[in-house]
Amino acid sequence: MGWLDELDKRRGQVEITAENSARLAHAYGSATTTGQGTVQIEDRIDFQTAFVEMPYISGDSLVDMDALADVLGLDPEVVDDIPLPHCSRFVVEWDQDDRDFYIGAWVAVKVSFDSLDGVATDAQPVITHHFTFSAIALKDIPLDASDKAATD
Repeated sequence: MGWLDELDKRRGQVEITAENSARLAHAYGSATTTGQGTVQIEDRIDFQTAFVEMPYISGDSLVDMDALADVLGLDPEVVDDIPLPHCSRFVVEWDQDDRDFYIGAWVAVKVSFDSLDGVATDAQPVITHHFTFSAIALKDIPLDASDKAATD
């Protein structure tokens, strides 16, 4: 069997799995960083499910505006327009099981200010980054008595 046949077989298996035992699912993770620059988060985000395809990633960042003003040396009562940092999220490596399903990810974030904001490069904002992963995932189907008997 050639590699093209193997690829077709794998594609067929994924389609059957997706049709018969899958549903749209979401997994979530978060991390808090301090400061500017790029940081790879040490802890792996565990999806608690098995995505049958590479998940889409989205996210947001949360910053306390009063704490940000303090870090930047600004008085929030005087300054109406506190500069917000730019935050980007990245998947740096996927964790896949022996069936090539996606079960987790290692991520990184980049935090920076626009140079026009005049923010010192040593400013240390505390930011919480939220990640959402979305894709088709396996259903968690409990074994019935006949399935259990067959596995005993």
